[in-house]
Amino acid sequence: MGISISESLRTLAHDSRIQRRQQAEELARKAPIKMVPVLIFCVLPALGIVTTAPAAILLMRTLGQSTLP
Repeated sequence: MGISISESLRTLAHDSRIQRRQQAEELARKAPIKMVPVLIFCVLPALGIVTTAPAAILLMRTLGQSTLP
């Protein structure tokens, strides 16, 4: 055909790099969506417990000490 093999291999390599980059970008766009359930079911409840537990303990101690005469 008159086309050198090196030129066709360069074109093939360039196209392969573009395809791999597009696949990586697609996976990067999907990552936050996959992290949302983990955040909702694992991280937020733990954060809620850590932030409210000291207040609850203090409230129970305070109510336990205040006995009415």
